[in-house]
Formats: sequence, C-alpha cells, structure tokens
Amino acid sequence: MNQMLNKAGIAGILEVVEGCLGLCSIREQRIIALDKDVENLRDTCGRAIALLKEPDRVAADFIQRRGVVVVDPNPIMRRQLVDLFNIQGIDVFGEAENGSEAVESYRLHRPVAVTMDMNMPVMDGYEATLQIKRIDPYANIIFVSHVLDRRQVLKAMQCGAVDYLSKPVDSIRLMDLITKLMDSLPDTDETLQ
Repeated sequence: MNQMLNKAGIAGILEVVEGCLGLCSIREQRIIALDKDVENLRDTCGRAIALLKEPDRVAADFIQRRGVVVVDPNPIMRRQLVDLFNIQGIDVFGEAENGSEAVESYRLHRPVAVTMDMNMPVMDGYEATLQIKRIDPYANIIFVSHVLDRRQVLKAMQCGAVDYLSKPVDSIRLMDLITKLMDSLPDTDETLQ
C-alpha cells in the first residue's frame, strides 16, 4: 500500500514539475518574441542607440554622466542591479523605489542611464519617464520589468525609453547597453575643447 501511495505521490509531483516547466517554456518564448518586438519598436520609434552620438548632444554636463540610477519597488531587485553595476565598475548614483523618487534622483545626479520598473507605487515608470524627459530630453531610460505585454512595452518606448529588458534581467545585454551609452559620451578632453 505504501509503495502504491509513493508511486502515486511521485507521479503527482512529476506532473506538477512538468506543468511548471511548461509554464517556464511558455514564458521564455514570450520573452524571446517580446525582445524581437522591442527591437522593431526601437527602430520604429527612432530611438536606436546609434542616435546617441548626435553632435548636439555634446555638452560639458555629460562629463558627470558616468553612473546610473536604479529604480525598482523591490529591494532585492534593486540590490541585484546595484551589485551587478558595482562588480562592473559602474557608479550607482542613486536608488529609488518609486517613480517620484526616480525623478528627484535623476534631477540630482543626471546619470548616463536609469533602469526603471513599470509598475511602482506613488508614480509608475511611464509617468516618471515622461517627467524625466521634461527635465532632460536626452535622458536614457531602460525599462526593466516582468511585464510581457506588447502594448505596455510600446507605451514605454513611446514615453522615450531607449530599451526594454524583461526580468530576470539578461546581465550581459544590460551591461552591453550601458557600455554603449557610456561609450557614446564624449571624453573629458573632447568636451572641454
């Protein structure tokens, strides 16, 4: 009898595991499809990273823009991103848990980039992005969110985001993006001439 129950229990557990794996596979497929959509949206919205090298963007204040601000309501996610940037030698100028704090942190630090979640208390990522863009039209906002809805990603890009990364974050892709943004900044010598 116990062996029969154990076999039924193991079979039940295997069914649950198979179901979880199926859900993970579906989510992974959605992330891949969304990444393709984001690439197309970025091109459509005219926000390709290549545009960051426009001559009129060269200004003395860009010398200061060597760090990032991390915005996420989840303290664990913020810590992961901060640790990732610190390991890569990128200064983290500030952390924020909502959009209102993000706007103030941007105003204070003027970083090269802001990683921004979509859904936050007080002020969501969309409104925070719009307010930051009013402060600085050249601000680089990277949405980092678990949301996989194409309409919401389109809304993020229309608000002025330079990219969208789904959680869990592909750290290599994020670091490549930050590196490109930093490389697009003029050197101190270039700016002062």
